[in-house]
Amino acid sequence: MKYKKMKKVISLFLLTVLLTTGLPINSMATVLLDQSTSLKINDDSGTKEIDSNKETNEPVSDPVLLPLMNNRDFIESIQTGESQLANDGPELITKEVPNDMKEFFIGEKDLHELGSYSEQQELAAQSDEWQKLKEEKMTRSSSYRLSENGSLDVNVARYTPSGLHYTHDKIIRWQIDGEDVFCIQEGVFTEAGILYDQKLDINDVVSPESRSKRLRFIGYFGYYNQRSMENYALTQMLVWDEMGGSFINYGTIGKAKYDSFKATVDKKIAEHDLNPSWHNTTVTVKAGEEIRVRDTNNRFSSWNGTVSTNSAGVSVRKDGNDLVIAASANSNDSGVVRLTKYDPNGSGIGTTFAYTNGTTQDLSRLHLPDPGIAALNVKVEKQGHAAVRKLDETTGKPLAGAVFRFTTNDGKTKEITTNNQGIGEWRDLIHDQKVTMEEIQSPNGYVINSKPQTITIKVNETVTATFDNKPQKGQLELSKTVETGVSTVVNESDHGDYTTIEFEQRNGNGFGFKIRPTEDIVTGDGTMRYEAGKFLQADGEDIVWTTDEDGKFTTDPLLFIGKYEVVEVSAPAGVVLLDEPIPFSIDYAGQTVDITSSSLEVENFLQDLNIYGRKMQEVLTGWEDGKAVVELENAKNGQVFALRLAEELLVGEEELAADTTLGYSVVEEGKIAFEGLKLPNQTIPMYIQELYAGPDHVMDDTKHHFVYDPENNDVSFDIQVEASQDEAEGDDAEEDPDADSEEDDAEGVTTNANLDAETPGTEEDVDLEEEPEEDLTGAIINRLARAGVQVIKTDGMDQKPLEGVAFDLYRVPAPEVDPEEDSEEAPEESEDVEEDTDTEENEDAVRTTNSDEIDTDDSTETEDSTDLEGEDEIDEETPEEAVLIGTFLTDENGEINIDGLPTGHYLLVESQELPWYHANEEEYTFEVSPENDGEIIVFEVENHRLDLEVETLFVETETGSKVLDPTKDNHLTDFTWIRGGKEDHEYYMLTQYIKVNKDTKEQVAVVSEDTSSVVSTGDEEQELPITLDLPANTMESGYELVATHMIYDDPEMENLVNEHFDLENEDQTVLFLTPEEEPELPVISKDLKTPQVPSIPQAGNLSIWEELKAVFSNLF
Repeated sequence: MKYKKMKKVISLFLLTVLLTTGLPINSMATVLLDQSTSLKINDDSGTKEIDSNKETNEPVSDPVLLPLMNNRDFIESIQTGESQLANDGPELITKEVPNDMKEFFIGEKDLHELGSYSEQQELAAQSDEWQKLKEEKMTRSSSYRLSENGSLDVNVARYTPSGLHYTHDKIIRWQIDGEDVFCIQEGVFTEAGILYDQKLDINDVVSPESRSKRLRFIGYFGYYNQRSMENYALTQMLVWDEMGGSFINYGTIGKAKYDSFKATVDKKIAEHDLNPSWHNTTVTVKAGEEIRVRDTNNRFSSWNGTVSTNSAGVSVRKDGNDLVIAASANSNDSGVVRLTKYDPNGSGIGTTFAYTNGTTQDLSRLHLPDPGIAALNVKVEKQGHAAVRKLDETTGKPLAGAVFRFTTNDGKTKEITTNNQGIGEWRDLIHDQKVTMEEIQSPNGYVINSKPQTITIKVNETVTATFDNKPQKGQLELSKTVETGVSTVVNESDHGDYTTIEFEQRNGNGFGFKIRPTEDIVTGDGTMRYEAGKFLQADGEDIVWTTDEDGKFTTDPLLFIGKYEVVEVSAPAGVVLLDEPIPFSIDYAGQTVDITSSSLEVENFLQDLNIYGRKMQEVLTGWEDGKAVVELENAKNGQVFALRLAEELLVGEEELAADTTLGYSVVEEGKIAFEGLKLPNQTIPMYIQELYAGPDHVMDDTKHHFVYDPENNDVSFDIQVEASQDEAEGDDAEEDPDADSEEDDAEGVTTNANLDAETPGTEEDVDLEEEPEEDLTGAIINRLARAGVQVIKTDGMDQKPLEGVAFDLYRVPAPEVDPEEDSEEAPEESEDVEEDTDTEENEDAVRTTNSDEIDTDDSTETEDSTDLEGEDEIDEETPEEAVLIGTFLTDENGEINIDGLPTGHYLLVESQELPWYHANEEEYTFEVSPENDGEIIVFEVENHRLDLEVETLFVETETGSKVLDPTKDNHLTDFTWIRGGKEDHEYYMLTQYIKVNKDTKEQVAVVSEDTSSVVSTGDEEQELPITLDLPANTMESGYELVATHMIYDDPEMENLVNEHFDLENEDQTVLFLTPEEEPELPVISKDLKTPQVPSIPQAGNLSIWEELKAVFSNLF
């Protein structure tokens, strides 16, 4: 299209030149023919190039038709003829205008006829005519200069109202005089910097008037009340659409968005003339009142609500969908209130202008001249009112609920109750009328004000009379009693009599109380007089009321109506402080009573007294190295303690003597407890004393003193009694000289050292595990009874001590016998010990023991020995519960001393036989108990030696012959070997040679006797050769001579220790026979003076008899 227009323009231009200059037409024709051919050839490619140029916005060089002639062509004469009549022209040749001449060929009209803004802008920059026009306008005196305020690429194509196909490749937001304006002349070119010298009414530019009106709505609803570049572009498209023409396409905006935007704007335009339901209606409001006018069309809530007119002089405000009108005394009797739909000072509200300069496109500021108006007619009524104000006399605050009777001077009456503001009104009364107000009922909790008041009504005023009321108050009277001791009662128990105190409630003096409300105390004026839970105060401190000697107190009348509680905050020590508050209330006594009252009676009780002590006892836990391992444990043997007064105590009219028993306690798990006692709340010295310690422990009758000195008001008061440290002083020490040692025993159980101090001699025998000192602080301790046992071991022969004799000490269970029988039989058993021992000794005296079975080792094994002879036998006879404490050996004095044996049953047995002594199988039982505490139990034990072992060989001295000739003098030797004598002891032997009938073995006569002595070398064998010279014919043939030996351990030869008297013993017998002929004797020795006596076997040899027979067979 561009080139067609250009071709047409150039052709007209050249035609004009030909006609005016007379140039040859054939030349111009040639040029036109060439131009036509060139255009035809390049038609398609040219179109594509144009489209490409449109898309890239690059400038396009248009070809210009110029005559191919020089100045000489214009000099030729003009030919006339048929060809001229036939519109023949010169031949034209199309030539492109040189670039330096294009500006002279582009005019204003050319710009306006281009098909897009980009093309117009590009060509305008090349047009000399446009630039001159622009400069000319810029030099004019005008304030309406066009500027850009943004742009948006849209590529919207339209047919303009003039039919031009125009592409809005971009939409520029134009601005004049600081306000954005819209194009109302589509397709006409303009650009920034152009001046507009006319600002006209839009109706002078746009017609009909309905269109200009709609353009105002489009501009306001589309853009001015919601400004954005996109809304500007959409609004501009809507303006063009309203001006005429049609859309070819909607470019980058899109049809859907445009249609939606247009529908929204159209809806707002349609709703612009809609008004609230009260528009052009009339309302009536009373002065001093407020009315609310609601829009039943539900439109007013979206209105701006700015008041544009208020000729009624009323207060006007918008509240959501309601219009609120309030009249005052200064309001006019009537008037009109007008309100705007939109903010009259907002964006887009104002006059609409059209800007034009006759050359460029027309622009318009599309403002809305009318912000929307709704009108309401208002009428105001004015009257006078009577009011009463009810106030609290003390605070001046309003009181609700007071009832007044209003009476006018024309006899009209009305009862009115004051509201929360203390106001009661009778409204709309005639002015100058008199009204009398009289209180007929006061608010709850107040005293009535019975004095009436009269007022006069004034126009448009409320005349008020003020009435004061004082709140009713109350007081509290409280009576207090407390438990008091009045008498005593003696009671019986298994442990003895004891005394209890009887109590009654009597007047309580010196009890302190505070008062606090249990709810917020609020009087009718809304004043919080007292806050719930806070004690009443005076001068910033809690008020404390104290009972007098009569047990009473009365408060001042300071308690307002409400609920309270009295809290006991102090009481004499020893009295239980009430833990629960006592509620009471001050009740309203009616409107005619000034002061009301309330009373309470309160009882208090003495605190329970709990007296505790810690009781511990020794317990045997084992044995280590023959020493008792004793520890402490909580006492659990049922010990009994008495609680007693240490001084006199006055109860009522009675006086309890010192040492009066107040109760008994049986110890359980180490705890001494006197619980729940009730005693007068005064200082009372007392003590606890043990009455029974159980069967195993030594009773401690120490008085453990303490003092009950009331010091608090708790429900119970606990006293922990500690073991007394100095009870042995004063009278007690005089009465009980052993008190010191007993107390030391009781108090010294915590360490081994203390235990050793309690029981002398326990340092070596008793081992206590040390307990932490803090665990035993103040504990009263029962110790086990302790006794020692002493064994005195002597030889029954010479009463000398026996050293190294082993005894096993066992702890054994108590015998299962009746305790009474056991106690009666025990002395008899001990008396029989010596008798039994003597019997056993006699039996041992005749008992023979093979020498090979005697242990010749002198046993010196210690108490750790585990293989002592006889121990197995003891174990078999000892019950399974028996515990071996240790094995003890007698010392050089023949003694065993074992100290500090705790309570229990014990057994001593000799655990190893002494060589050459009879075995001692006696069991020595004893018991350690509180009855023999501290004693030494002594056992004197004698051991009797076995008979001496004696072996003899009675033969002829020289030949050793056992057959002798009685007719000759015979020299005999009595070989005697002894063994088993007590070392260093001298034994005495009576030897008798007795004549015995060979056949009957009966004693005939004592032929000879001899007395000798020998000092024993101990276990070694000793030979005692005794010679006997027997004259011839002393014996008869056929008789035997037997050597006998009686051995005594004393020189008086009273205590026989061995009786070697056996008339049938061949070893100590020789036979006398008279030979019939002299037998031939073998030569025994060359030296006849020294006969060769065969070696005599030593005593103790098992084959002694066989050897002797062999010797004699050789001899004879």
